[in-house]
Amino acid sequence: MPHKHSDVPIHTRIFGRVHIVQSPTAPWSSVTDPYGYVQVTEDIARSTQRDASGLPSLLSLHQFFKMMDEQITINAHRSTALWAGQTPETSMTAAFLLGSYMLMRLDSSISDIMEHLDAVVCSTAVGFKHVVQAISAVSYTASPKLSVRDCLEALQRSKSLGWISFADDGFDPEEYAHFDNPLNADLHELVPGKLLAMPCPRLVDTPTGWEDCFVQGVFHHRSFSPAYYADILSQFDVSLCVRLGMPGYGKEALEGTGLQLLDLFCEDDEVPDRAAVDGFLAAVEAEAGAVALQSEGRPGHAAALAGAYMVRRHGFTGRQAAAWLRIVRPGSITSDHQRFLCDEEARRDPPRRA
Repeated sequence: MPHKHSDVPIHTRIFGRVHIVQSPTAPWSSVTDPYGYVQVTEDIARSTQRDASGLPSLLSLHQFFKMMDEQITINAHRSTALWAGQTPETSMTAAFLLGSYMLMRLDSSISDIMEHLDAVVCSTAVGFKHVVQAISAVSYTASPKLSVRDCLEALQRSKSLGWISFADDGFDPEEYAHFDNPLNADLHELVPGKLLAMPCPRLVDTPTGWEDCFVQGVFHHRSFSPAYYADILSQFDVSLCVRLGMPGYGKEALEGTGLQLLDLFCEDDEVPDRAAVDGFLAAVEAEAGAVALQSEGRPGHAAALAGAYMVRRHGFTGRQAAAWLRIVRPGSITSDHQRFLCDEEARRDPPRRA
């Protein structure tokens, strides 16, 4: 179990001269203090709040890495200590942030990272929870929580596949933030070069290609036309759009865009059924270009299908796939969809008979 906070700050060395400090209040350092204290900035904290339990997004990781690089340089002659916050949940987030830094910046192994982090948060006892949403009648036994190790392993596999890099020529924070914004597109690249997730376009008759929707006089969301999204999808070399819900536009709206259309309707109260999964996997494998998943209603269906592809095609475990999807597209996976991905893993690796 994680250490309980005491009145005296507890410093735990994670790597080099970098520590995590656990205390009930944010510590501060004087010029002569052996520690230079830092804490998660408002921008990083705001980004982690997109997820149900504070699992950082790709943008959060980029912002944190930049902050730590600067603080380690500033504190060149003393130790840098990251405040873990006041709860086990914030300690877990701090541990994952530093573990990700070790993985992506220092190329540390998962076993080495966890050896240091286990002193702060027990990865098997505390986990990143999902939004609890009982939408499936299927019975699963896998825990809905994701451990710090699950999330680090997801980053490690994505790194090994060349999906993510935080080098100067790697992750583009401006592009991610722009398309992540629901006022611009609410679009994310789940599998770089192959799978994207986005809302289903609507028939919008405005010069801008978008229209704001209000419920009882309060802004609710922004809808975008097929033509608006077509310009964006061309930047990602998308050649096929897969609609997962009731269509908000006719096929004629895509004429002249070069985009093909496939309908795989998923019921709102279920995880994707076997036919939808098999049809989707076959379509993706047959498509030379990238594929955009357009979901209407429950966005988890798009992430679940993308996760099934990751499990089958790229060797992710169900939990690793769920972790990566939540890091890339916060809030995209419910507990039922994670269990569905664990079921896909079991289908890929059935138990051998004795």
